Amino acid sequence: MKSFQVILAIAGILLIAGVYVIYPPLPFSNSHSLTIPDGNYFLHIDLSITKLGHISGTFSDSSGNGVVVNVMDDGQFQNFKAGLSTSSLFLTTGTSGGFSANIVGPGSYYLVLEHDLNTAQQTIQISYQVDGMNPVFLGTGIGLLVAGVALALVGRRSRQRYEPPRKHSDIILFDKPPENNPQPVTPTP
Repeated sequence: MKSFQVILAIAGILLIAGVYVIYPPLPFSNSHSLTIPDGNYFLHIDLSITKLGHISGTFSDSSGNGVVVNVMDDGQFQNFKAGLSTSSLFLTTGTSGGFSANIVGPGSYYLVLEHDLNTAQQTIQISYQVDGMNPVFLGTGIGLLVAGVALALVGRRSRQRYEPPRKHSDIILFDKPPENNPQPVTPTP
């Protein structure tokens, strides 16, 4: 295999990889019907997020007792589980409503549901959507695309160097039409 073929093959792989990396992951969404049991319990939904963006959704408590909904990052959630006082990216309370929080970086995030005023069993309907982009993936994808295009150009130049020069038989020449030039006349003595 000639070196230009190897270079062009690598360029093609880089271009394909660049398109897949630069293509932003589509938003994902999900819905759950969850039951918080009697007592001092809470439920959480784990979200492993690889992009910057936004998480939003809605919830409703069919019992009518009210629920506390938190959106937390990993550090906040670990403090919450340990029983420490913590803040959250978003906090709301009620029998129904919505939530919305900005995702400031890739990592683990949690939707935490807990009893509001009482500790009776509650069934909660929750739906959420995560959307956004990852600048690291975007930069990597652009880099792969640029490298792929550059290698394709190098491979093309290399291929032209290996091509033999064209033969005269490969080139079509057209005859010139005859010119209407008068022939010189030689005088007779």
